Amino acid sequence: MLLFLVTTACSERNLEIGFLSKAIQGKTEFNVDNVVGEGDMLPDATESSLPMDVSCSKNVSMVEVQNPVSKEWKKVTDFVAGTVFDCSATGKVSLTLPLEYVAPYVAPTTPGDRRQDFQIRWMVKNLEGETSVYYRTLSAFFKSPTVTVTAGDINIAAANSGYIVSGTCSTDGGIVYLTGPFADTQADCMSGHYSVQVAVNSNQASGSVAVQAKHQKGSQARTYAEAEKSVNIDMQAPALNFSNPTQGKVFSSADVAANQSIHVEGTCSETMLPVQILLNDTKAVEVTCSAAMSFAADVVAPEGAFQIKAKQTDLSGNNGESAILSLQKDTTPPGIFSITGVRSQGVEDSTIDNILTAMNLRVDLGSATDAVTYEVFVKDSAGATTICPVQSNTTSYVIFSACVLQNNTTYKVYAQAKDSLGNVRVTENNGFSFTTQFPVPAITKIYSDVASNTTYKAGQSVPVYIEFSRPISFSGAPTITLNSGATVSSPSLVNGGSGTTTLRFSYVVGAGQDARPLALSSLAVSGGQIYDANNSAAIATLSFSDTGSDPNFLKYRNIKIDAKSPSPVTSLSLGPVPAKILDSPTVSFGFPTDADPLTAWVRIVRVYDGVDMVSWSQAGTGAYFNMSGSVTLGTAYSVEVKLKDPVGNESSVMSANFNSFSCPTDFTYVFNPAGTIMNPFCVGRFEAKGTTSSPQFVASGAPIVGISQMAAIGSCTGKGTGYDLISNQEWNTVADLIRQRPENWTGGVVESGILHRGNMAVSSNPVAATTGDPCYPADATQCTNSAARRVSYLPYAQEIWDFAGNAWEVAKEADSTGYVPNYGFVVDLAGTDLIRQRYGTLLSCASSAAAERCGYGYLDFTSVGPVIWRGGAAYNTITAPSDGGNRVGVFATKRTLDAAQTLVNGGYRCVFHP
Repeated sequence: MLLFLVTTACSERNLEIGFLSKAIQGKTEFNVDNVVGEGDMLPDATESSLPMDVSCSKNVSMVEVQNPVSKEWKKVTDFVAGTVFDCSATGKVSLTLPLEYVAPYVAPTTPGDRRQDFQIRWMVKNLEGETSVYYRTLSAFFKSPTVTVTAGDINIAAANSGYIVSGTCSTDGGIVYLTGPFADTQADCMSGHYSVQVAVNSNQASGSVAVQAKHQKGSQARTYAEAEKSVNIDMQAPALNFSNPTQGKVFSSADVAANQSIHVEGTCSETMLPVQILLNDTKAVEVTCSAAMSFAADVVAPEGAFQIKAKQTDLSGNNGESAILSLQKDTTPPGIFSITGVRSQGVEDSTIDNILTAMNLRVDLGSATDAVTYEVFVKDSAGATTICPVQSNTTSYVIFSACVLQNNTTYKVYAQAKDSLGNVRVTENNGFSFTTQFPVPAITKIYSDVASNTTYKAGQSVPVYIEFSRPISFSGAPTITLNSGATVSSPSLVNGGSGTTTLRFSYVVGAGQDARPLALSSLAVSGGQIYDANNSAAIATLSFSDTGSDPNFLKYRNIKIDAKSPSPVTSLSLGPVPAKILDSPTVSFGFPTDADPLTAWVRIVRVYDGVDMVSWSQAGTGAYFNMSGSVTLGTAYSVEVKLKDPVGNESSVMSANFNSFSCPTDFTYVFNPAGTIMNPFCVGRFEAKGTTSSPQFVASGAPIVGISQMAAIGSCTGKGTGYDLISNQEWNTVADLIRQRPENWTGGVVESGILHRGNMAVSSNPVAATTGDPCYPADATQCTNSAARRVSYLPYAQEIWDFAGNAWEVAKEADSTGYVPNYGFVVDLAGTDLIRQRYGTLLSCASSAAAERCGYGYLDFTSVGPVIWRGGAAYNTITAPSDGGNRVGVFATKRTLDAAQTLVNGGYRCVFHP
């Protein structure tokens, strides 16, 4: 009992393993002989049973098979009554297993071969009577049939007449189910093939579609096969259209190639496929539809009427045709004709020949049969370059109104006639030659409308007119050259250019130009021509001759041009510089040779600032000039001289410089044209100082005093030639100039306040001057209130010190006249008093009644001696009156006994005579 359990346990284990592997068996006790591969078993032909051939030992006591669905086990001997399983006799057993048990029917869901697994088991008994159970999994193997599909693309014809689907099949008598662009259908497999005609679905869309075939043995087949083919459905015929030519076109010779072919073009829908061109329903040429869905072909067409159409078959076999074009070919040209000659369209040249004498070319032609248009063009004499582009006319002549022909030139005419279709007939005498002979303008007159026998200078206008024999126009830049050296451009046409024969040049005389008489040297045109106003090819002749005897030409009018400057003066020199500062040196110069009489003009300018001292004035050589303005001593001036001719042309300026007169150092320039002394002189700026042998006229140091008239004269003349002691007339000249200057009056206006009187202080001796303090030794209040300033101002920026006060100054002359009255303040004396007339001034001031008596000073001739002393001093030593300081002034005078007498506070001042 225990052994049975173990065996049973082993049997269960074997069962478990048996499900895992088909190869496991009880060693060699049991073997299925008709197994294919690892466990496949093929059913019989009817697929109703599964034959099993077994090799087994006598120890195998039983074999069972399991239903894979119900899991029920049955003995193999139970399927057929009376069957005994016995391996002991031959060791082989043949069994038949019903398929409905071992492989119950299940409808296939996928095409192809199919396996249905089932299990068998067998029992083996050993010698001890023990039983072992072994399992094995086997498969009922059902082989799938095979099938193919043969089906072409579906075109319009196939859709309309029936569509055949066929193919091969492996199971005769089996069924082939078909699906596609038609109603589902089936066919029988016969002799390995099937075929059926189907109706394509109505309104089937074009495109790619699948045709499927499903093949199986019968309706309850365990396997089936499938096949599929993709077919193209094309239900649209090729579309073709002619774009050229158009319906009814008539082809002329211009449309036909040399081989008599015509060119056709159109559109097509099936690219890269042939397109046939049919001429009168017969294939004429075949071309390919381009990738751009177009075609083009050359078709040899017959003369007369014909028809063409285009035809194309697509890849699906659909045929398409274009509309039929009805066309015609007519290449017969017009009749024969010729060029008869040329002439002008106007009346100038009406003769038809080979000579053209006027513009507006007209070419006359013979008449050509059937011609509707004549075309003519003109080339050069070589026939190489077109001169007149094609002009056309419906009549047998052509006019070239805009064509420009050159004069005296040969040209060739080419002509052709065209019919209504454009067929061309070339004239028989093509290249007809003609020559131009145009009349040209010539110069007939050159003149000016200004006065004859007249001279014109720079800046003046002298219009020049050039008249031609015919009306003219021009291009570019006409330019005249005159014998004056001028060139003139930019002329105008007289009367605005409307039929004018005359050019006007605006000549403006330029500097340096000269002509006597004016004449035209040449006429030229830059970048253009002067030509006939009605014929630009008639180029004017620009040559002329002007001998001076022809009144039609410019030279005859004796117009003179004088814009040339004279040469400058020669040998310019200046005379000595005069002492009169307002006078210039004499100016001497020479005249150059000139065709015209010349005048000299002089001016004098101050060098440092260019101010005119003498403006331009006409003068002759050797003249001198009175200078105006602020003339200063020792200043550089320039004398400028130029020459003028009668029309005002001026030479270049020549110049020479001089420095105006200047006095010796420390001397002041005195010039009073209104005074009694007309000539200028120089006077010591200060009273004499230093020593009598070498007197100085400087600010520093006390004046030389205690000197006699005789010693003073010797001291002055000892300085050299021109030096002398100041005279009474010279003193009065200086005094009068001081009185005339407003800056010398305390009121700032002439005759206002007091005339400054210098140092009037009570002092035993005169004192030195201090230029930095012109009032010293007086203070500022005294200087202003008492007119104690020691410096006086003269014309020409001159100054003089201590001319009144400080020290008496002896004069050169002697005067023994007995004056009545013989003393008194200048302003208190009568104007008729001789003493006032000689030593004072007849003029007064606004405050003449004041104690200062205008500051003119006191005249004292009570002494009978002849020696004269001037100006007053710091202290009056002759008398000591209470009004002592008021007696000092520039006119103050007193007299002493003789030339050898000295004064304690008496000094002197020298002059220099230039």
